[in-house]
Amino acid sequence: MIHEGKEYQSGGWFSGLPGDDTKYTLLFDENSDCFISPMEMEDAVYVWEETKAQNAEEIKKGANKAAIVVGLATAGYLAYRTGVLGKATRWVKDKFRKEDKDDEVVIIDHK
Repeated sequence: MIHEGKEYQSGGWFSGLPGDDTKYTLLFDENSDCFISPMEMEDAVYVWEETKAQNAEEIKKGANKAAIVVGLATAGYLAYRTGVLGKATRWVKDKFRKEDKDDEVVIIDHK
């Protein structure tokens, strides 16, 4: 929610004093500064639901990254335990090994 040019996230909503029909929303900015705003009930619920959806999306992104890291670590460990990692290492070394200098022929052209 944008209020007075600043982006806020809702920290929930609550009722006012008895007899007060206004609902209030607790808003936080990026510096964790808080602001309490009077709102209609529908607006307060909407802002709260929007913030929950944003937080759930951020948590989902973090969980996906964690799953990828765990998957890569597990694959690396299994490759090590089964000997595939050693075979792959030897293949890469053999594939990209530089030729010995004794095999090189240098031709010098004298004119």
